[in-house]
Amino acid sequence: MPLRRSRVDAVDVIAYTDDAVRLYLRVSSVTYVRAIAEALGGHCTTLRRTEVGPFSVDEANEERIIPPERALARLS
Repeated sequence: MPLRRSRVDAVDVIAYTDDAVRLYLRVSSVTYVRAIAEALGGHCTTLRRTEVGPFSVDEANEERIIPPERALARLS
């Protein structure tokens, strides 16, 4: 991965087992989270972005989510 200057504001261990660690990371927008995992000697099995800019998963309204088929139909 290319080297980039990034910022890690928070790292919290959420869960730990013999073969896995679950982390909460608050990072700058140019941060490669997979590169952090690799630098720690591991890899990402899942990666979920919970916030970007003013948008947060916690504030998502499932009733307003457009089904993928309907959203894609508007593109054709």
